[in-house]
Amino acid sequence: MISPDITVFMAVYNGERFLREALNSILQQTFQNFELLIVNDGSTDHSENIIHQYTDPRIRLINNQKNQGLVITRNIGLQEAKGKYIAILDSDDIALPQRLEIQYNFMENHPDIAICGSKAIQFNHLNEEVLIDVPTDYLAERLIFGNVFVNSSIILKRAAALEVGGYQNYSLGEDYDLALRISEFYPIANLNQILVKYRVHQHNITLTENKALSQEELKIIKALYLRWSIDVSEREIAIHHAILYSRVKEYSTEEFLSLLKKIKATNQSSKKLPISDFNLIIHLKWFEILRHQKKKSAIFYFFNSTLFDKKAFTTKQFRKLFKQMIGFNF
Repeated sequence: MISPDITVFMAVYNGERFLREALNSILQQTFQNFELLIVNDGSTDHSENIIHQYTDPRIRLINNQKNQGLVITRNIGLQEAKGKYIAILDSDDIALPQRLEIQYNFMENHPDIAICGSKAIQFNHLNEEVLIDVPTDYLAERLIFGNVFVNSSIILKRAAALEVGGYQNYSLGEDYDLALRISEFYPIANLNQILVKYRVHQHNITLTENKALSQEELKIIKALYLRWSIDVSEREIAIHHAILYSRVKEYSTEEFLSLLKKIKATNQSSKKLPISDFNLIIHLKWFEILRHQKKKSAIFYFFNSTLFDKKAFTTKQFRKLFKQMIGFNF
């Protein structure tokens, strides 16, 4: 295949247990004009043998001579891809049959969009399923406060990813960082459809890796503030990280207020993101923080702050904070 429309990229490292299901889910797509680019990152199990059992000419295998890690492997995929679009699928996940067709048609009909993701089904070895919902509005604004994408669901413009420098060296957080940088130049989207199944198993991120992920996310947040030319302390970076995971009891209300005011004011002057849209998301984040902190004084903070946005205010928000103030048990 000389010119596929889509490169489906799959990084593989010791993925023999679930690899066949992932491969089959791509080869059985209703959309046909794709290449399946597999970068085998120095696997020591039978992953390479499994791949060689497939004779479909759309499969292209690249072998790293030794384990290079996910960032280098993903960048190899970016450089080697022949498609206009790159669809990501991890080697333990499953793409539903119409995934590529739906996303290709969307991207072709919305040429300004650089990344498109979707909802997903999370499942385990007992086939217990949970919906992974994703927002479909204000994505660039929400992305400042956490990843809005299921990585195995995204399709992106290869040219846009290369333009912003590809994946940077943020192991375990490189996909979030790339989405952040692309969103600063191009619109992004999520489809209100389930297009992939995301597998949870014992080899997903461990507790140790979660700690490592947190350290990488702190670096990503720091780089974001540098790009926005916002002067922040290490503590403020940690406060921002706490917002990502709703760990809002670790810091004072005043500290969250100060940081959000600083971000809002910067965007007000720089217009990096649409002001009204970003103000709405800041308002909602402020409301969430006050709700999770469960202070009776929350209602006074809410209305007396410059983070309050009349356009985003609802009577439901007022009712919840009023009940919180009078100590209503709910």
